[in-house]
Amino acid sequence: MDVFRLSVIYRKPSFATDKVGLSFFLYENDHNHWRDSSQGSPVAKSPGAIEIFPGGMTYDIPRPDVPLDRLWLAASGTILPAEFPSDTYLYVAEPPDTHVPDDDAVNYGPPWIGLSELGHSNGLIGSLYLIQGPDQGPDGNRVRHWLGCWALNLIDVSESRPMPPGGFKVSP
Repeated sequence: MDVFRLSVIYRKPSFATDKVGLSFFLYENDHNHWRDSSQGSPVAKSPGAIEIFPGGMTYDIPRPDVPLDRLWLAASGTILPAEFPSDTYLYVAEPPDTHVPDDDAVNYGPPWIGLSELGHSNGLIGSLYLIQGPDQGPDGNRVRHWLGCWALNLIDVSESRPMPPGGFKVSP
């Protein structure tokens, strides 16, 4: 059985936060309908926002029975800042080697990332960027907040071996 393993490395931003959530969606389509209002319903999605913390996390997503060249990943999240609890900051997973203008991501939602290049021997990786939130540095210039990175791999979990009884022993 194949799963998509979504790994996220989240870096604590320069501003204090109360809670950070991540949501992801898999869409099926023959081409990228990201900026189209008729995107359709996702074929798989996270069960709501997953709370994340600074450091790394992984999440396994069962692979839908859809060819990879018809699947698109979209991921985004919210940050509740400690200093302004009534505000909500937004961030998105950006495609590999592509910068998405912040205004486009705010207007159309998180960009769709094609999975056609994904395979058991090669994954995808991209960055997490704040698209709505504090955007000025001390000098008044626009600051792009890099929050970390994401990676997606296709994993065959049917070949996974179970943990030995009693777990692993670690020697000093």
